[in-house]
Amino acid sequence: MGQQELEECLGLLVGDSNFKSALPNDVQADDFAENILGFEEVEELEEVPPASLVAYPAGMGTIPEEAA
Repeated sequence: MGQQELEECLGLLVGDSNFKSALPNDVQADDFAENILGFEEVEELEEVPPASLVAYPAGMGTIPEEAA
């Protein structure tokens, strides 16, 4: 992926395709997801009730957090 494609993607994600103004100099993946893209961490349920399995098509659940 070239610089132009990266700038286009950044513009679509955050509304600014300029790296210097859209991103801080040093950004970690979790900071990017939470502070730039606006994703929020959700608490995982210990046990998923069977009714909720019907509510979401396959692949539409939350993404589990990686162990640190």
